[in-house]
Amino acid sequence: MAVFALDYDNTFTAAPDLWLEFIQLAKAKGHRIFLVTKRPRATRDSSTWEAEKQEVRDALESKVDGIIFCHKYFKDNYCKSQGINIDVWIDDRPFDISPNISQYCERLPGYEAPVLDCLNLAEDISKHAILDHIALALADK
Repeated sequence: MAVFALDYDNTFTAAPDLWLEFIQLAKAKGHRIFLVTKRPRATRDSSTWEAEKQEVRDALESKVDGIIFCHKYFKDNYCKSQGINIDVWIDDRPFDISPNISQYCERLPGYEAPVLDCLNLAEDISKHAILDHIALALADK
């Protein structure tokens, strides 16, 4: 089964209902899901930092296999240092995953950000159509 990493800020928070349904579907099929965020501690005082970490825990701790706060480190390197090897990354900022991510990304016409083998989550695509696409991808894993 696959091990997924789901980013929090601007990924999970962009469509929480969609991602909660995805988490439930993936886990029901035996996949593992980790919430992996690169929220930097250095820019926050300790009470703000703890409150922000608690916000993430409250939203997802009981739903995912673990929550990983990478701070200033690249997500893939940090996860591997914790003994977690991610198969599939879901992230709005792929350049936070690895220093070598550019070799996996391409720029598509009309897109400012690099695109990493992903769906264009256009507003006209229904949540269920996206989940059906993800379910098909999970079946192949």
